Amino acid sequence: MTGDRLFIGPNAVEVARICEEAATRTVAAFTAAELLASGLDQLEEAVIADKVPRLITLKTQDHSIGTEIVALAERRGLTVGTIYLPNAALPAREALKASLYVPCTGTRQAFTYRPSRTPPSTPPEATLTGEEVVLSVITDPGTAVQVVEKQLLDLEENLRHWVAAVNADLSALERQIRALVRGQLARRLEVLRQQDAMAAVFTIPVRPVDPDRALEIPVRPTAALADPGDDHGNESKGYCALIVRTWWDRWVSALSCTGNVSAGIRPRCRWRRWHSGS
Repeated sequence: MTGDRLFIGPNAVEVARICEEAATRTVAAFTAAELLASGLDQLEEAVIADKVPRLITLKTQDHSIGTEIVALAERRGLTVGTIYLPNAALPAREALKASLYVPCTGTRQAFTYRPSRTPPSTPPEATLTGEEVVLSVITDPGTAVQVVEKQLLDLEENLRHWVAAVNADLSALERQIRALVRGQLARRLEVLRQQDAMAAVFTIPVRPVDPDRALEIPVRPTAALADPGDDHGNESKGYCALIVRTWWDRWVSALSCTGNVSAGIRPRCRWRRWHSGS
């Protein structure tokens, strides 16, 4: 057998984590316009098609065989039955390489995934091309054709078992990611609808907010320390530091200083007098 060993890469848990993170980032990147312009099903399918590996399909009915002559280098150390002969050697020679070309579709990287339930056989060795899996055996030119063909068909059967095991994990992964994505999309759409509903009920005119600044508006009350000023250059009078209990109080305080707020409104704040030089 020749080629790379398949199905020995990341396991099902690692693949699921990678796909979940990628799908979550995609959902979060949708703009409000994209969410409202497309249906929930359409957005869900777009994320699934982009972030979930596609099932592997082997088109064994379209397989074909090819042969070529290859040069083999000298090989030292032979195993005869259960006995290893370190001093024995095979001289350099020519041999016959027979390959079975199996067309396939699906995500190429899925051939590296390690299934959660591994078949009892050894993971297959194969060469992956753009649209085919190539299984090969090297044999002496005098080997019967029926023997070579059976060896290749056995390799193909083993490949089918491992593909079936990986596809079972991918099917479960798609259901898992689909539920995650649908829930995240539904929550984002619900927030947008709630915003529209609130805007429709307000009796006060609603002021539009720049989308780029919307995330800067705090949701919870926070404390802030106003930057100290120099009182227009009069250092003898010092300056005042204003600790604002909430952003609302900060806004009211600013308006109160300009006389634009009625005397009945008093911001909840405290002042500390700072004197320069003392």
